[in-house]
Amino acid sequence: MSVTEAERAVLRTALAEEIGEDSADILMRSTLPQGPDRLATKDDLDTLSTHVDGEFAKVDGEFAKVSGEFTKVSGEFAKVYGAISELKGGLEQLMATHMRTMLIAMAGFMVTIWITLLVAFVTLISVLPETPAQPPPPAAAAGPHAVEAGAGR
Repeated sequence: MSVTEAERAVLRTALAEEIGEDSADILMRSTLPQGPDRLATKDDLDTLSTHVDGEFAKVDGEFAKVSGEFTKVSGEFAKVYGAISELKGGLEQLMATHMRTMLIAMAGFMVTIWITLLVAFVTLISVLPETPAQPPPPAAAAGPHAVEAGAGR
């Protein structure tokens, strides 16, 4: 039940007679300063509470959606990480295989070179004793040009 402005005016006049003009003004300003239509009722608060609860439920629903999307993205990142790890393992295995192949090839080349050098050395040693040592030709046997070259000195 709301109070009319006429009833407020009567109350103000009665208060002014009992407690004085200034005190009556202060009291009237402190009671319902915006008027009775601005007061909230329990029904208003219940309606507001229901509205706020509904908004929070919407926010919770949106949060659940976002959380679900993050879970999906996290799962996709896990798949990508797994694929990268698998690729890394394959590359490491391939590199190890190629490294072994290169080392075996290099060892083969080294053995081939050493065997070739050994065969050349053995051949050289076996040929040297069979070849007679030739003494250098004597100076007189060198011919007429040798004499002329010696005379021109």
